[in-house]
Amino acid sequence: AGHARPDPDAADHPSAGRTVADTSSVTVPACPVTDNASESELVAPMPRITEATVAAHRVAQLTRLMDAAHEIAEEGGAEAVTLASVAQRAGLARSSMYGYFASRDDLIVAVCEDAVVTWCDTIVRSMTAEADPERQLRSYVEAQLAAAADTRHESAMLLLRSGVSAEGLERIKAAH
Repeated sequence: AGHARPDPDAADHPSAGRTVADTSSVTVPACPVTDNASESELVAPMPRITEATVAAHRVAQLTRLMDAAHEIAEEGGAEAVTLASVAQRAGLARSSMYGYFASRDDLIVAVCEDAVVTWCDTIVRSMTAEADPERQLRSYVEAQLAAAADTRHESAMLLLRSGVSAEGLERIKAAH
């Protein structure tokens, strides 16, 4: 047996005896955006997941954000790197940035950590590819010179020199 709904016309209904205002003379102003739009145009689009999984999508988004930060630093200097400018360059809403970085400081630290880890990995890989100690030393020097010439490393160092928190600096040192 189902539950019966109260009859709004019944005398014991909470709205019994109330009069309803006559709204027939109320004029609703025209809205150029919604009056000519279809229902599908009025619904905000769902964010698109561009990868096979949400985790892979987040990694891809993070990569786009880091790339955007490097590009902006190279083009306009460290001061040009803001959460808003990075979000715009990466094609994300500024509010989406906070899902990845709590502040500009966090963004700069992440860019620097990534540069340090990439740099160190490259150096270690080049050295371990050689068995001879003299060749390892040569590989080390060549990898250091290549990293120093890399614009991503240069933009990360530019951002680092623009100032980060003491906690951020400790995170970067730990990555090194």
